Amino acid sequence: MHALAIPGIGEETAHDIAKTHGNIEDVGSSKALRDIAGLGRLNDEMMEQNPRAKKNRHRPKAEREAMKTVYEGLKGQGDRLGAQLIDTGLARPATKENPSPRDAITAIGPVAAYSVVEWSESERDAKPSRGS
Repeated sequence: MHALAIPGIGEETAHDIAKTHGNIEDVGSSKALRDIAGLGRLNDEMMEQNPRAKKNRHRPKAEREAMKTVYEGLKGQGDRLGAQLIDTGLARPATKENPSPRDAITAIGPVAAYSVVEWSESERDAKPSRGS
């Protein structure tokens, strides 16, 4: 994978991906990589929507209440996805006190997973159709 020059993928990450995927086609259609990337996106969105975040404290109370509803929904989605990744062995619980499943630690980081997903989709789109 490193030889394919996928942005964000170093040798160690390439080995981690190879350990969990049989071949390059499996990587391109990997639900696991999509889930890892999805968990990263959810965590980023939670940081944006956290009504108690320092950057959101200046917002009106009604706006923060609306953000709280969105934030709680995102936390639920993140917990479900994190628990699923832990259950399948693709992640381990965080070591902090009282970790949530959304805090799961993955061997393949969300940025790397997203890079591979993007790369595989661009490769698929770049292939000529059989009728061409």
